[in-house]
Amino acid sequence: MSNRIVMRPVAAAHPDAADRVRVIKPGQLDGRTPQSDGMRRKAAVSHTLVGSDALWAGVMVADPGTASSVHHHGAQETVVYVLSGPSRVRWGSRLEHEVDLAPGDFVFIPPYMPHQEINPSSDEPARWVGRGAERWGGCRCQPDGNADRGIRRGRGTPGRLRRVIMSKLTNFRVAVLATDGFEESELTEPVQALRDAGALVTILSLMPGRIQGVRHDLDKTVTVPVDRTIRDASPREFDAVHLPGGTVNADAMRMASEVQVFLRAMQDAGKPIAAICHAPWELVSAGLVRGRTLTSYHTIQDDIRNAGGNWVDREVVEDGNWVTSRQPADIPAFNRAIIGLFSRGLVQGR
Repeated sequence: MSNRIVMRPVAAAHPDAADRVRVIKPGQLDGRTPQSDGMRRKAAVSHTLVGSDALWAGVMVADPGTASSVHHHGAQETVVYVLSGPSRVRWGSRLEHEVDLAPGDFVFIPPYMPHQEINPSSDEPARWVGRGAERWGGCRCQPDGNADRGIRRGRGTPGRLRRVIMSKLTNFRVAVLATDGFEESELTEPVQALRDAGALVTILSLMPGRIQGVRHDLDKTVTVPVDRTIRDASPREFDAVHLPGGTVNADAMRMASEVQVFLRAMQDAGKPIAAICHAPWELVSAGLVRGRTLTSYHTIQDDIRNAGGNWVDREVVEDGNWVTSRQPADIPAFNRAIIGLFSRGLVQGR
């Protein structure tokens, strides 16, 4: 028996064969693809980019000291290949399993498995190649007993669990107050988590148009369209407010009288307030910090204490209707906390 491979003519079967095979160059990767908190994905193969019906493949980048949110990819199997950088993956209903990875390693992730990708380095980014279904991304599950029971029960299907998690903030109205100089991840990742949970998010700013995001206060990144100006909006229209950080953003917002009036009205109504990084400056200038326990970026802790607040160094601090965090590395925990706080606000408001 011969092992010779026979190449057969295929032109008749595929008259459009010249357009069927696609080569995707590095500069053509598409960032408009499902994201999970703490990680940047760019698609090489997707329905949008190449017309694939069942396959997604692309590059994932985690900055030093960051981690993805805890998530699964629904009914789809997923493979991850480590390109470069130190990497770690945790998995299980309570993230009880963990392994360190090296470039060249492959990781297989089965359906409905809660997991988290981590870059433990303090100075080197991690890059991976992922391959999964075209409609991957799935829900963002918390590693707790409820998620564990929902995944293991035969009658409580993972699909049902996903719908419950994703709709817990349906029609909950969230105002996001920001201007130029906002820290990109501190706006875009909480906004994505809120929208995934069903919330109606409105970007409010000092002026109409678009606002400029930055990374680490220095490098310009994305611009975000403004839905309305703060002066044209009423706190009565919203159920909660989120304040992203960024030094320039927070310093400008804290001095705007309309921001101070908006925040005081939200607080007077007992509505949930979330703030991260330098954003607690805005709460200081609104005169709301005295007697509250909160955290922030470490360089403004004296401002909080001088305003009568109790500053603590934790990734997430919940105090009544407030939730605060310190920095971008805290975003996965911050997102879980704001979803929880806002969900309680939704129940109380009904």
